[in-house]
Amino acid sequence: MNLFNAMRKFLFDKVPVDIISLEEILNLFEERLVKNLGLRIITLNPEMVMYSMKKNNSSTIMLETFNRADLVVPDGIGIAIFLNTKRICGVDLIPHFLEICKKHDKGIYLIGSTDEVVKSLSEKLLKMGIKVVGYENGYFTDFKPSIERIILSGATFVMSAMGFPKQEIFLNELFKAKSDIIGIGVGGSFDVLSGKKKRAPEIFRNLGLEWLYRLLSEPTRLKRMLVLPEFALLAFFWRIKNFGE
Repeated sequence: MNLFNAMRKFLFDKVPVDIISLEEILNLFEERLVKNLGLRIITLNPEMVMYSMKKNNSSTIMLETFNRADLVVPDGIGIAIFLNTKRICGVDLIPHFLEICKKHDKGIYLIGSTDEVVKSLSEKLLKMGIKVVGYENGYFTDFKPSIERIILSGATFVMSAMGFPKQEIFLNELFKAKSDIIGIGVGGSFDVLSGKKKRAPEIFRNLGLEWLYRLLSEPTRLKRMLVLPEFALLAFFWRIKNFGE
């Protein structure tokens, strides 16, 4: 369900992606934030797409989650190329979202990563004048206590950095308990935002090779990165199959 007049396309006739501009995203975020209407944002990458295409219960839940989301943006370069649109990185959206929260004095809640990282990020944001009303690590299995703390904190915007698919599952449960909240899964963004890890140099980002920089920096990511050629092959054969349509 998208909330504006943007074009919603479907990868492989299944996975939704909204084709929109940064300005439209920020306007929608601000409107929903000020009116306390809630907003579910998904920043989609090829790993998430391939996971949701599998034929098992958890993958079905993820595909349903993507389709129920208010906003699904193309975070992965492969998705952007396949749909002939501009990539919109979640880590680039976050500073804009935080500034909007600051402008309207809205509370944010940070959940995920390690104690050290999330505490460091909280302190950094507080020094910037951003209203952090709570934070905690992402190493837990019982969602209920954390959801209760978020609700009691009065947070309007929640960033979940527990990795896919846990962060999406957590946000599903949070939205069931409090539908008027804004939530986004941000993966490993807390590490970058806190300064613990460096983001890829601009030249890598401009060439769409941020994934290569991460692989070179963290060779242990190789197994996860194998999904990229799988996505590329699926996209290639899909194009051939649907050529001329």
